[in-house]
Amino acid sequence: MEAVDLGFETIVIKDGCRGDNLNPSDVDQAIKDLQATGVQVLDNEQTIMSFLDAPRSMLSLR
Repeated sequence: MEAVDLGFETIVIKDGCRGDNLNPSDVDQAIKDLQATGVQVLDNEQTIMSFLDAPRSMLSLR
């Protein structure tokens, strides 16, 4: 969340993370908190699709 405060576009790939559910809804609440601060929370499919939809000039493919 500090990255958002510093002005960075911040993305969390949900499939690459694992939370600790000390209480049954801890992970869901953490995701909601991240989204409320402006963090984009994506799954693997959404991440791939965002690259496919990006203009080629944004991708540094060589």
